[in-house]
Amino acid sequence: MEEPMSLQEKLYGQMEEPVSLQEKLHGQLEEPFRLHEKLYEQLEEPVSLQEKLYGQLEEPVSLQEKLYGQLEEPVSLQEKLYGQLEEPVSLQEKLYGQLEEPMSLHEKLYGQLEEPLRLQEKLYGQLEEPVSLQEKLYGQLEEPMSLQEKLYGQVEEPLRLQDKLYGQVEEPMSLQEKLYVQMEEPVRLQKKL
Repeated sequence: MEEPMSLQEKLYGQMEEPVSLQEKLHGQLEEPFRLHEKLYEQLEEPVSLQEKLYGQLEEPVSLQEKLYGQLEEPVSLQEKLYGQLEEPVSLQEKLYGQLEEPMSLHEKLYGQLEEPLRLQEKLYGQLEEPVSLQEKLYGQLEEPMSLQEKLYGQVEEPLRLQDKLYGQVEEPMSLQEKLYVQMEEPVRLQKKL
């Protein structure tokens, strides 16, 4: 031979260019490459282990994107679980559905309302005008009523508690008169007896 040969060249044959043991094991290659590339086949561009597992990608992809598929725009884990949304949505909106306007948890439980309602109104139904708890228990009234009137019925004119107990009278009566019958003329208790 014109040039001396190493033992390595003797075992594998004389080569035009020196070849490493690594290249000997895998065959002579036009260009040297790493063992890492040998295992996964020779690639035009270097490829990471992540890309090896999922295939060569045009753009780098995060592990999160790998699990859910390659996305045009980055998506949060929250969006992954509920689907990609045009506008960001809170977890609260996720549970109740996407709403045109933000809703409080209170509104979520009772349904979306045109105007905010108090909890008191929520329990008894939406009312055109605000109603007190007292009115809720006895029904909505045209004019405000006292609790006393609620118990005995709505009266055209206000009555005293005394009148309530004995019936409505045209003219106010004393308790003494109530006990002994209404008389055309006032009568003293002495005369009654």
